Amino acid sequence: MTGDRLPQACDQIECFQKVYLIRHGWHTSLVFNRSGISPVDWPESTAIQNANFIEVGWGDEGYLCSSFLNPFVMAKAGCVPSRSAIHVAGFAERPETFFDESQIIEFQLTSSQMRKLHRFIHASYARDQNDCPIRLAPSKYGVGAIYRSTGYYYLPNTCNVWTARALAKAEVPVAAPLSTFAQSLVLQSKCVGRETQKRSTVLPVIYPFCNFDSPGR
Repeated sequence: MTGDRLPQACDQIECFQKVYLIRHGWHTSLVFNRSGISPVDWPESTAIQNANFIEVGWGDEGYLCSSFLNPFVMAKAGCVPSRSAIHVAGFAERPETFFDESQIIEFQLTSSQMRKLHRFIHASYARDQNDCPIRLAPSKYGVGAIYRSTGYYYLPNTCNVWTARALAKAEVPVAAPLSTFAQSLVLQSKCVGRETQKRSTVLPVIYPFCNFDSPGR
């Protein structure tokens, strides 16, 4: 009996994978080890080459694609329903090194949970008439791109709500309706995940609800 169960227990331990919740000021995103991503579940991830990790975050299309953030762009992102986009960036360093000023929560997910999460991300890409993802611009940092997404961005349907929905899809017990702001999602996540890095900076409160803070790369 014991001999029959032992291989199952080992298999179960091996199937756990890490996913990281990254808090950039008012914005949150998710980071995955690239080697753990199946192109069957998230085929768009194959566009990222020469990277050990892939970060994905969701937000207002105009805000993410803007090279200069004036007050109008920031106000529009929080007040007017608008198109959304996905920011996908690959990098080589560990998340704690690449995002050395961001708060980081680590989750351990089973292979089944991770596949559900990757499929959620795949379903978030808007597609053209040829069923291809719509590339809008290069990523703000790392190697990657910004793609048009499904759904509309508006308050309270913020980037943090999208992140919470992704985690909830993977059976992580967080509530999307309570995750409009980054702090509320982080507080929920700390109850089920492990905080591996605390925030080292405090950003001004004038930053918009979905701020993308460059890690300086």
